[in-house]
Amino acid sequence: MKELILLRHGKSDWQHQVDDYHRPLKRRGIDAAAAVGHWLKNQGLVPDVIVSSPAERAFHTARLCAAAMSTEECIVTERNLYLADIVALTDIAA
Repeated sequence: MKELILLRHGKSDWQHQVDDYHRPLKRRGIDAAAAVGHWLKNQGLVPDVIVSSPAERAFHTARLCAAAMSTEECIVTERNLYLADIVALTDIAA
């Protein structure tokens, strides 16, 4: 049976004068993303595939989580995840 884990990106940094797509993570978001990766690993919830939006803060979150789980090679980006609604999410997950 497939199991879907949804993870929102870490806290973003609004001090940078960039558009939403290129907004980076704040230090708090960086620390939290790594912590979530460690927690997932400790719970035995290491995914076979990590699908991430290519937006800066989302992809950085995915990389940090994956590094904590030693699964960096399983990240794929999906352009349609950026600003996706529930219909798009379920289509991507299928």
